[in-house]
Amino acid sequence: THESHAGGVVSVAVTPDSQFVVSGGANKTVRVWSLASGEEVRRLGGRTSDVHGVAVTPDSQLVVSGGADKIVRVWSLASGQQVRRLEGHAESVWCVAVTPEHIVSGGYEGGVRVWSLESGEQV
Repeated sequence: THESHAGGVVSVAVTPDSQFVVSGGANKTVRVWSLASGEEVRRLGGRTSDVHGVAVTPDSQLVVSGGADKIVRVWSLASGQQVRRLEGHAESVWCVAVTPEHIVSGGYEGGVRVWSLESGEQV
């Protein structure tokens, strides 16, 4: 049991290699936990508002989040560094999903956007 998101956990994802759990919460944080030990191993910074959705790429290398700031952010799981900032939603980003080649995000405005995982460009 992990109780470190003040305001509640809104979204969770497990890395495909079953090593980590990623959580997003109402306290503007994305956290990475060891599935084996339950210990927090990393906090991913840069969010300026509540996190509504998190996902992990199929190769377990990148973490994706969306939130109330209308931005989709992408981090390296290994380094914790933000590698992409995807802007285009008019309202909060409520959900994110990934494929080997794309990031898909859904916004409160009713829009679904598809982004190239490699370039970060909308497709």
